[in-house]
Order: sequence, then C-alpha cells, then structure tokens
Amino acid sequence: MAKQSVLVVGSLDMSNRTGLQADQRVLEKYNIVTAIASTRLTTKDSSNSLEIFEAPLESLRNAIDEGVKGGVSVFKIVSSLGSVYTEESVLLLATVLEKAHYASVIVDTEAIFKTGRPTPPSVLRSVREKLLPLTTVLSATVPEVKLLLDDAGIPVAYPKSIEDVALLGKSVQALGPQHVLIKREIFDEGAKTTTLHYVLCGPGEPVIAASTIENVRGVTGLSYLIPSAIAANLANGTDVSVAVSAAFKFLQDMVSSGVYFE
Repeated sequence: MAKQSVLVVGSLDMSNRTGLQADQRVLEKYNIVTAIASTRLTTKDSSNSLEIFEAPLESLRNAIDEGVKGGVSVFKIVSSLGSVYTEESVLLLATVLEKAHYASVIVDTEAIFKTGRPTPPSVLRSVREKLLPLTTVLSATVPEVKLLLDDAGIPVAYPKSIEDVALLGKSVQALGPQHVLIKREIFDEGAKTTTLHYVLCGPGEPVIAASTIENVRGVTGLSYLIPSAIAANLANGTDVSVAVSAAFKFLQDMVSSGVYFE
C-alpha cells in the first residue's frame, strides 16, 4: 500500500520545532510522505547576516506543482510564524485549490496573522474571501477568529467563557470552513505543566476538550504542531473529529514522555 502524501505550504525556519522542518518531522512519525513549498527564501548578505524575503510567485507555483505530481491527499497551508504572505500568494493558493481536488485542506491562520507585524488588509481579506470557502479545517486562536469576523463585519463580542469561544467558532463557519478548531496553550512554570484547550466546531454540536500534561522541560509552542498532526491523521483516513483528538494526544504523549524535537 502506497504511503499517503501531504503538501505543506509555509516557510523554512532555523528551528526544528517550527516551520516546514517541524511539519516534516511530525508527518514522518506518521509515515506520511511530505512535499513542501516555501513562501519565503533566506540568504546571507555581505556581512553574513540572515535576510528573509518573499519567494517569487513563480517559485512558489513551481514548488506546488512539483509537490502534487505524486498525488496529494491533504493540502496544508501555512506552517510557521513569520511566513511571508501577500495578497498575490494567497490568491495563487486559492487558484490551485479551486482547480485541484484534495481530500482535505487545512489552513492555520496563526502563521499568517501572528507575525509580529500588522496583517495587511488585502491579505486578511483574501484569506477570508478566497481561502476559507475552500477549507476543511481552519485552525486558529481566539484573536485570529475575531480578526476574521471583524473584517467580515460580523459583530461577536470577545469571549468570556468556553461557551463563548464555541459561539465564535460557529460564527466563523459562516465564512466557509467546514470545521473550525480554536486552540489555546497554557504553560504553568511553577507546576511544569502545559494545558491544551480546544473547541472544534463542525456540522454538529461543538466539541470542547482540555488536558493537562507534565512538561518538565518547559517546552512551549506545542500548538504550532497540532495542524500537522491533524493533516497526518486525515491523510491516514480518519474523520476530522478523530483527527483532531488524535493530534492533541500525539503532542501530549510526546511531551509527557520527555521526548521532543531537539
């Protein structure tokens, strides 16, 4: 039986815990073939300082075309803080998705919006109007969901309870995604524990879950790997609710066992 394949669009980082490198390592643990297309390129200037710049659209298009040649079952968009996205690159991704038929499409807005700089209105609008209607699973945090709803002119108050978070998820479903995953990660320095919360909104009632795990090494940023683990489970044929639950358990088991990406 041939291995399943996932195409990940994001950026190459210097760390094994973030970006396309982390995606690849997660997917390898699931025995998934990974094709990558980077939205940014890195080089060193004359003083040996690292420079990061947007990948040319043609380069991104060619990488995607090359990645899909072998057949892709899941298309995962964005994988790293600091990914470089423009209106043109988002529209390119939407065009690819409209022409192709993938079993699942995952969009992780954390990597688009949480970059240390304001999200250009044109990028926010193109994500909302062009990508979300093509999305199987939207993975986001509360501020990112609020950003999308505010941009769409949908008035929803900032949540004060987990039930309010579920309302946010159901509200953003009106923008097109089949499922909305809103996640939160809390590290307790004193107790050396991490609590992972998530609300998953789909066709039925929202699923609300939380778990606390021992985290003696103080590893943070676990939630960045959740979309990759979801992609792996979807590629292996599980439905979305099972894929999300399994993805969170994957991270829990990795951290509680003391084994994490070095």
